[in-house]
This record gives sequence, structure tokens and C-alpha cells, in this order.
Amino acid sequence: MKNFKYPFLFFISIFLLSCSFCKSNIQEIDSFNHAMEKLNKSDEKTLIIFDMDSTLIAATESLFHFNDIEYFDKSNQDFIKQLHNNFKELAKTKKDPAFPFTIISEIFSKTDFTPVENKIINVIKDLQKKNLKFIALTASNTGKFYKIENMQKWRFDNLNQIGLDFSKSFDLQNAEFDNFPNRFGFFPPAFYKGILCSAGNPKGKILKAFIDKVNWIPNKVIFFDDNYKECKSVADEMNNSGIPVQCYWYRFVFKNKIKLNQEIMKYQFNHIAKYGEFLTEKEALEKMKLKTVNEIPENTSIQLKN
Repeated sequence: MKNFKYPFLFFISIFLLSCSFCKSNIQEIDSFNHAMEKLNKSDEKTLIIFDMDSTLIAATESLFHFNDIEYFDKSNQDFIKQLHNNFKELAKTKKDPAFPFTIISEIFSKTDFTPVENKIINVIKDLQKKNLKFIALTASNTGKFYKIENMQKWRFDNLNQIGLDFSKSFDLQNAEFDNFPNRFGFFPPAFYKGILCSAGNPKGKILKAFIDKVNWIPNKVIFFDDNYKECKSVADEMNNSGIPVQCYWYRFVFKNKIKLNQEIMKYQFNHIAKYGEFLTEKEALEKMKLKTVNEIPENTSIQLKN
């Protein structure tokens, strides 16, 4: 037993050190300010990667996130749950199985985007002038999605809307990764002009496939995502590949919950139920004959209906 004890402790120590090392690759932050030192020390062999939704870009339409209840403050979470249930019940009454996807694609296509943090836009542009490489890595599906002709191009347009273009980072402009599952039931993961769409696959696996595809090995990867699971996926895959990595679990959206007006959202939902058409918040306000959110009377009562 005495001879066995010390090797056992040695391997336990190695295991604990490796766990600590992996954990150190993921740092929780609530602002890009906490990553500026690392970004400013990057060089031309660094690959800097941003998730898109709720990390780099923010949707202007609250309904864009109605499947993501954690983005809303507690006072609105029960309302969002009810809205979600009502939407599922509404979909059951329709004879068209494509109805929910058509509405979701319309919400996507009519949503505008702004930067989550304005400061990061100029930081990225300044680093691009120094020939640093950037890509976006999103879980989005690819190809045609009902009212959106091409999801990769739509995501490229989303990024352009906040003044960013990652297309010059690599000569490769368009590629598909057919050896991965179509987890969303549509098309496989794809890369388009600086946007890498994982189509629901683990982002780490898709990133490794992309690095192999462009035949360029970075000396470091810096990755930002509001999803811890995706940070771990990237950290694990890069560690297994021997590529130094720093992942930032970006918590800004969880510290700054989405503020919504329930009456506008009820009006939007009722319009979908009656006409099968999505109205933006601005369009809903116009139809309610109100110019600003503050003008909505507190006694307005628009019922959710199936």
C-alpha cells in the first residue's frame, strides 16, 4: 500500500492541475473592458472570435428572444412563458406545419441589430488595421430558412449593420462542412465571408474544422460567447489541438436584462394569430396609434388569444 500511495497522489495532483488549467481558459466578464488588455496584446497570428447574438450584436425586437427566457427580467418571465405556450397552441390550430418557422423567419428578417457595447466596434476596427484576423462564430442554421433566402448572407448583413466586416481575414469566402450533422434539420455548418455558422453543432468542433480548412494555425485563439457551454467547447477543442486559447464567458446581457412592454407584445401576438404576419414594435405602435412606448395607457388590456 505504501508503494501505491505516492503514485496515486501524483496522478491526482496532475488531474487537479489539468482541471485548474482548463478552468483558467474561461473567464467570466460582464463587459469587453475586462478583455482589452488581452486584445491589445494580440498579434497577426492571433485569431479573435465573437459569437453574434447577445455578444457582439443586440436585436431591436424583443420577440427575437422569446425562446430565451433568461434574457428577460424576472417581472416578465412568467409573461414570456405564457406567450411561448400560447404560440405553441396557436401553431397547433394551423393546418400548415411550416407556420411557426415562417413566423420565426419573418421575425428574424424584420429585426434590426445594434452593438451590444458600442466601444468594441472601434476596438475591432483598429485591430483590423494591424492585420489581425477576426471571424464570427454563431450557432445559426444555414441555407434557406423560409422567408430568409440564405442564413449565412443574412448573418453577414447583420454584422454589416453594426459597421463590421470580417470577410478580409481569410481568402476563403464560402465553404460548407458536410461531415457534420444537420442538427436544425436544414443545411450543414458553413462559412461565409467571415461568418462561421455551426448550425447547432458544438462550436469547438466547427472551429477546429475551419482551422483545418484554411490551413492556418493561430498562435492563440481569443473567443467571446454568452453561452458557457460553447466557451467550454472551444476551450476543450483548442486544448486538444495544442492551440493556446482564452475564452470569455460574456455576461453583459444577463446583467442588463431586456426591457419590454407587455402590451406591445400582446398586440404583436394577436396580429400574428389573426393575420399570420409579424409586426415590428414600431409597426405595432403605429397601428395602436401611439408614437412612443410611454404613451401606452396603463389600463390597456390586450388579451393573449389562441
